[in-house]
Amino acid sequence: MPALSVGMPVYNGGHFLEDALDSILNQTYPDFELVISDNASTDNTKDICRRYSRQDSRIRYVRQTSNLGASQNHNLVFEMTQGEYFRWASHDDRCAPTLFEKCMASIERAPQEVVLVYPQSAIISSDGTVESRYHDNLDLRQRSPHERLGHLVRHLRLCNAVYGIIRSDALRRTHLLRPFASSDEVLLAELALIGQFWEVPETLFFRRMHGQTSTAVHPDPLSRTRWFDPLTDKTRVFQRWRVYGEDLRSVATLPLSPGERVRCMAALTRGYIPRYRTKLIRELRRS
Repeated sequence: MPALSVGMPVYNGGHFLEDALDSILNQTYPDFELVISDNASTDNTKDICRRYSRQDSRIRYVRQTSNLGASQNHNLVFEMTQGEYFRWASHDDRCAPTLFEKCMASIERAPQEVVLVYPQSAIISSDGTVESRYHDNLDLRQRSPHERLGHLVRHLRLCNAVYGIIRSDALRRTHLLRPFASSDEVLLAELALIGQFWEVPETLFFRRMHGQTSTAVHPDPLSRTRWFDPLTDKTRVFQRWRVYGEDLRSVATLPLSPGERVRCMAALTRGYIPRYRTKLIRELRRS
């Protein structure tokens, strides 16, 4: 069993898929498997995946018979793997050739309380041109969960760190991705409660921004929630309240001492409410 398992959930990703696959298969770190779950794509995704899987034995390709939704498909690729470490991969992003090597070297020599290692990021355009460097600011080396959680909720913007390398046993202690918009924020909060994040100080991850990203195609929270969960019957979504509530639930259910649990709830509220006050009020007024 390879040390690193990589999971790629994909739906109609044919336009950028080959570039993403090439950047993964050309890694200098060879000891990995790549599991692709095709969410019943209707474009040429199936043909590309089958061609690549025939060419490289590290690839396992699974095609779903119907669209499971983004959250279930993301969780499925993790559940189908057994590596000690796991990384999600997007069909439209690009990895520098040494991303796996540098991040694996960091997490393998790190103490057990380090649950996630991610590299610095850059934003690229649809044609792959680097447009800007991006500062994730999520190097969470604080010893206490409440300090890590407070820092994360104050600074988290793009969830690039979710594409870092994660200890699989830590990821299994979370709820994974839940079926609502911005559930990746909640997942990162859960991981921050469990352990530390380390940043590799090199730009190795390239996040592609283009007109077909999920946030561009689904600009409002209800549409994005239906993208995560096609079977939802919701007609109104309180996105920011849902994230806050799920973060509180994580604090309440993860194994923390009573004192640390109280400090985590206080740190979450102090960081979250002032930052999202306007959106929280707007959601209540629309109800």
